[in-house]
Amino acid sequence: MAEEQLLNGASVTMGPAIFKLGMYGTFNTNEAKWDSDMHKIELQVTPLASFNRKLEEVNVVIRGGAQVGPCINTFHDQITGTTNGCISPGGAVKLEGKHMKIAGNHKSNGIELVHVETGTVWRIPTNTLPANYSQKVIFLAPADLLPGEYLLKLTTQYSNRSTLVVEPRTVMPLVNPIVS
Repeated sequence: MAEEQLLNGASVTMGPAIFKLGMYGTFNTNEAKWDSDMHKIELQVTPLASFNRKLEEVNVVIRGGAQVGPCINTFHDQITGTTNGCISPGGAVKLEGKHMKIAGNHKSNGIELVHVETGTVWRIPTNTLPANYSQKVIFLAPADLLPGEYLLKLTTQYSNRSTLVVEPRTVMPLVNPIVS
């Protein structure tokens, strides 16, 4: 019903706003006709004053900037089938996220597993990755991992299909993997 009224030229008050159709483009003479290349109809929305007052009371919570570099959303242990939990020594681990492809020639590029308690670092050779794509990376966890909690670090210069960033960027999942 409101749509029909709008299309017939009426202004419609609905919810927090007034809706009406507007036109832009100029008619240079009284005889000028509608030309869709020069003239456009648009929907104009004007908030009600009462709604504007409510907007002033909105509590805005900023949770940080948008992730623009690499991002690991999940890691999957292929042996146990668990997600964001454990990893199995000697087993395949699938990372899913964005912009994770390991690319570039900086010495820090690659995957590292750092034992939280001892600080021991296991570096995964990039040339052994069964899959190395922007949204999916698969690596084999070293067979000699010690039991405990690990930091999983992926470092890359990958940006998009044809661009590398100058400085490598390191990303970690929100949950640290555990080796039992």
